[in-house]
Amino acid sequence: MGGGLFHDGRAVMLEEPVGGPPLNPAEMGMPDTAAVAARLRDLPARTV
Repeated sequence: MGGGLFHDGRAVMLEEPVGGPPLNPAEMGMPDTAAVAARLRDLPARTV
């Protein structure tokens, strides 16, 4: 077991795993990062 952000160490930098779920067809299946950004931009603002 090495370092990294997953149990198998496949991501060293925090930026690496960010695109995985949104672009994975088995998870969110977004066609590209522009579609992810558009979807996030279109969400209504929320206050906490």
